[in-house]
Amino acid sequence: MKRNSYSIPYLTWMTIFAVLPLFLVLFYAFTTKNGSFTFENFLKFFDPLYLDVFIRSINLALISTIICFILGYPMAYIISKSNIKTRNTLILFFIIPMWMNFCLEHMLG
Repeated sequence: MKRNSYSIPYLTWMTIFAVLPLFLVLFYAFTTKNGSFTFENFLKFFDPLYLDVFIRSINLALISTIICFILGYPMAYIISKSNIKTRNTLILFFIIPMWMNFCLEHMLG
C-alpha cells in the first residue's frame, strides 16, 4: 500500500466537512434567494446592525482565543513534562468530555 493512500480518509473528511461548507457559504454570499448573482449581501455589512454583530463576534473570538492560550499552553507544558502514567491520566481527563456528546447520543437513542 502506498504511503499517500493513508491520507485518503483525511482528505475525504476535509472535503466533506471543511471545503464543501466553505463553498456553500461563498455560494450563499454571492446569490439571492432565487439564485441570481449579487453583491447586495456585502453592502449590508456596513449597515449598523450588521456591523455591531460583526464587532461583537470578533470580540468574542478574541476573548475565546486568549482564554484558550492562557489555559491551554500551561496545561500542554505540564502534560509534556509529566511522567508517562500521569501524562496518560491527564490526557484522558481532556478526552473524556469530548466523548460525552457521542455517548449520550447513543444511550438516549
